Amino acid sequence: MGLVKSAMVAGLLLTVAACGNKNWDDEPGPVLINAGEPFSHTYLSYSKDGCAAGMPAEIKIIEQPQHGRLEIGRYKHVMDVGGNKDHRCYGREYMAGGFVYRPDPKYKGPDRFVVEVGSQKWVGEPRRQWRRRPYDVIVK
Repeated sequence: MGLVKSAMVAGLLLTVAACGNKNWDDEPGPVLINAGEPFSHTYLSYSKDGCAAGMPAEIKIIEQPQHGRLEIGRYKHVMDVGGNKDHRCYGREYMAGGFVYRPDPKYKGPDRFVVEVGSQKWVGEPRRQWRRRPYDVIVK
């Protein structure tokens, strides 16, 4: 999973994600977050050149976290392109389907949830592909 940073800006969750060439089937490793801080991730479809976005992904909660809550929505996604500011796509903004995980106040320890993501793998595909994504979270 790529680098994901989030901040609330004017009531909107702004998510910046480093999006490299990842295998769609790769499972994310454990996510470390600080107690009381949210973790977010967005999904969208890319064109083969990596810049254009297709329809925002649809997210379904399959397994709720036991020690927090999961919010599904559409969020602003800013292309980071691995931090390469010279890349022509750097800084482009798109709306993307995603989630925000918020651990319970004062909770520290492991948590887990599962989402199902429906999106085009590439812009222009005629249908959504649905994949389950487990997330193991460690709140420190």
